[in-house]
Order: sequence, then structure tokens, then C-alpha cells
Amino acid sequence: STMLAGTENNVRLIQNTISSHRETLYPLITDPNNEGGIAFITEEEAKTKTKEQVPEDGVTSVTLEEILNIVETDTVIIKIDVEGSECKVLTEYLVNQNKVRLIPYIYMEWMGIVKNK
Repeated sequence: STMLAGTENNVRLIQNTISSHRETLYPLITDPNNEGGIAFITEEEAKTKTKEQVPEDGVTSVTLEEILNIVETDTVIIKIDVEGSECKVLTEYLVNQNKVRLIPYIYMEWMGIVKNK
């Protein structure tokens, strides 16, 4: 824990839906027993699901660039959990030659990579 190590001032927790562009996304519950396994889908996809699968209104996503613009340091280490949308979220940053921040390390679950296209 960052509190036990006395490093909590070096960590910023940002709980927000993130995508490759700003859009309204809806929470999709695929397994009611896994609270952490919520994916977010578009409005078109949400219309094809039941109220039990998509129980809440949509939220506006942000981009990785928008998050990086509020960070007050030049070097950022990211821990990301985007339920299989890693490539969608990271591609714009990775291909951009004029990066706002250096991200030397990105921690993510590799199981979700198989969902990427």
C-alpha cells in the first residue's frame, strides 16, 4: 500500500471510463458475481442488452491524453484495467511522436489482450 510506504503523494487514482475518443459509454455486467469485471459499451450496443445487463445510464469517457494533461509530472507510470480495450486506449499515445508525458511502464492484465482488435 502506498500509505504504508509513505508514497501516497506520488500516486493519483483516477476512476473514469477511458476510450480512444470522448463518447458516452454504458456499463455492461457480464457476470453479476464479479464486480470488477464491468466492461463499457456504446449506446448502440447497450440498446441490444437487457436492463439487468446494462443497469445504469451512460457516462462520458475521457482519453489518455486528457488524463496525462492533468498530471503534474513529466514521467508517468500507469496501471490500467480496461477490460480488453487496452489497444483502443493506448494506440493514440503510442503512435504519437509528440508525447506530452513519458510513460516508461504500463501495468495491465494480459488476459484481456486477446479481446483487442
